[in-house]
Amino acid sequence: MEILGAVLEFLFEILIQGLAEIPFDIALNQREKKGRARDFRVHPAAWIALAIVTGSAMGWISSRVWSAPWPHTATGRLSFVLLSPLVTGVASYLINRLRVRQGQDWRQPWFHAGCATLFAMALAVTRLLTLP
Repeated sequence: MEILGAVLEFLFEILIQGLAEIPFDIALNQREKKGRARDFRVHPAAWIALAIVTGSAMGWISSRVWSAPWPHTATGRLSFVLLSPLVTGVASYLINRLRVRQGQDWRQPWFHAGCATLFAMALAVTRLLTLP
């Protein structure tokens, strides 16, 4: 039963991270769409920096709102830091690849996945470092 609880908590955390990343992803999509109209590519360094900064900010805020460390073991916390960015990045890639197939060919699925991964990694690491 404890394993089921841990899996559910992990899925809930991934859902929260995904919801926190949605505004960032929408802004990136709008920039890509506008850039396509002007034959202008999105500058990757700015978006990568923004993903890391906003992920860190969300990690710090979440550590203040939910101050109990989760998972409760050091191994569990390290696993979460490694798994949550992977799951978030794969989900972002799959969603954006689907949207490209639906006709939104200006999207860059790998770039979205990379930004989502960095966002989730920054959030998870910041949360890990700022919790007691």
